[in-house]
Amino acid sequence: MKKTILVPTDFSINAWVALQYAANMAIETEAELKIVHVFSQSKKNAKHQMDMLIAKLITQFPTIICNGLCQKGGLGEVIIQLLTNHPYALIIMGTKGVSGLKSVLMGSNALGIVNQASIPVLTIPENTNYQIQRVGLLSNYKNFEIDVMKKAIDILPSSFSLTLLHVRETENDDEELILESWKEVMKDKTRLKDIGAKLGIGSGVSSIVNTMVKEEKIDLLVATNNGKSFFTTLFNKNLIKTIAIRPQIPVLFIKV
Repeated sequence: MKKTILVPTDFSINAWVALQYAANMAIETEAELKIVHVFSQSKKNAKHQMDMLIAKLITQFPTIICNGLCQKGGLGEVIIQLLTNHPYALIIMGTKGVSGLKSVLMGSNALGIVNQASIPVLTIPENTNYQIQRVGLLSNYKNFEIDVMKKAIDILPSSFSLTLLHVRETENDDEELILESWKEVMKDKTRLKDIGAKLGIGSGVSSIVNTMVKEEKIDLLVATNNGKSFFTTLFNKNLIKTIAIRPQIPVLFIKV
């Protein structure tokens, strides 16, 4: 059975960027797309726009397998309902990179989707080009990170390198050794062969992570969303700041 990726859209430019990203990933991972649009007034108009969108997508990606759904209601409610009726593998949705998660193209409900969805959610900033060669994991040496990466491996294209990104406020003489040791554990447990590690020191966590992502040329950032993760520890469970760290690259939220 092929995996299905759920892609919300509001027919905006940002939504089109996310849909192209999803199409590329679907082709590379042999998945299908389910494109969903929620409306409040005219179903006929929404259906017309969906038909045009799918025609445009197929023109650009002739081998893509996709279908659309237009449904009345709130985005969050519709998405959660869809998840109860079908085993979707992933949600891919667009964001506006300038001001972070508050500007997700579908509105404030997107934060609820990231927090409430039982499956991974991949957020795509505007002006993103598809490339998944270098993946970063925000790490705090927790065992559940192994399960997070196993899920990421199951979702993402097969060939990518992983960089473990760890930030601490003060220097520790043993920190490099601890990070290297954890890297070897991750290699053994995930079977990923190409794993690197990057340590950042300082109190400005957002800027430090931003710098590490740039220096390591990370294409996609993996973040755990379970209340005990690197992100939630550093940012007092504020996921808006999570996206704001590096809005120019996609962020894959995975619950464990």
